[in-house]
Amino acid sequence: MKRNQAPVVRAIDLGYGRVKYTTGRDAGGGFLCGAFPSITGRAGSKRLGGGFFAERKTITVKFNNLDYEVGEDAILATGGYATRMLDMHYVRSDTYQVLMRGAIKMMNVDVIDVLVLGSPVVNFNEVRDYLRSQFVGRINLDGAKTVDVRRVIVLPQPLGGYAWFGKENNVYERIRTQMNLIADPGYFTLDWMVSRGTNFIPERSGSHPGGMSAIIRAITREIAIKENSGNLDSLFVWDNIDRYFYAGEPFTFKGRDYDLSRHVQAAKALIDNTVDALAAKVGGVHDIERIILVGGGAKHYASALRDRFSGFSIHTVENPEFANVQGFQYVGEELCGRSG
Repeated sequence: MKRNQAPVVRAIDLGYGRVKYTTGRDAGGGFLCGAFPSITGRAGSKRLGGGFFAERKTITVKFNNLDYEVGEDAILATGGYATRMLDMHYVRSDTYQVLMRGAIKMMNVDVIDVLVLGSPVVNFNEVRDYLRSQFVGRINLDGAKTVDVRRVIVLPQPLGGYAWFGKENNVYERIRTQMNLIADPGYFTLDWMVSRGTNFIPERSGSHPGGMSAIIRAITREIAIKENSGNLDSLFVWDNIDRYFYAGEPFTFKGRDYDLSRHVQAAKALIDNTVDALAAKVGGVHDIERIILVGGGAKHYASALRDRFSGFSIHTVENPEFANVQGFQYVGEELCGRSG
């Protein structure tokens, strides 16, 4: 690209459940976003049956001299027996490196002037410098394609949702002087951040392993007991339950439609316990002026937050799954001097 053009800013919100990324702007100036599951598989033949069956919707990336598939259909490259990595070492794993390269490759650019990344709140100070060092410079994506990343900014993940809420509601300057609680229920953890403006208060912020994966685990255990089916740790089963929650797709079990709403009480108990953990760490809320809810699990946690913080309005954004990554993009552009 010609270097007299506007800086290329991109953002990635790499979660335990899904990877969200930006690819630029549409004709109306809105941010263009994409997403794919946080699943990797060893690369193999994508097309079988002489072209009769559809090719998998994946791309190939290389890391440590091994080829991997990532993308919407990456689960088909795993055999369904793999599991998602769900622990606090995720950021330092090979899986994370592969997924990050997949997101960067899908951006389809040669140079990124500013790349904005998110980190879980609980280990932000520990991994911030690590992420900066890992994804700046020339990144090899597949053995042939490389991208030159010139600057990396790392933010606590809920800070992206905070920035996006402020921009979308035209209150960004106002909330910069207010005390805010931002809750971000994801796949593995519920992250939250108490901040005055963009200055977050670590003593009152944190993470709790009570995200959507905990709900799915509880539901699969109940199904296994009621249906006498044994272990249901198949990645396909978990992925189908996840799709039921975030996309409203029907769930089938043993070839028949299965009503997951019968397990709502197990989900409610887990969500209530997780919100209680948040409230205990936040402490008194007399100084909190606004509670903002973002993240892929937002609609499932809103009721528990309203019950726990009665008297507060719980503010959400449209398409909360993409709030963090769009906020990251907004912050990156602002730091580059681009306001729109």
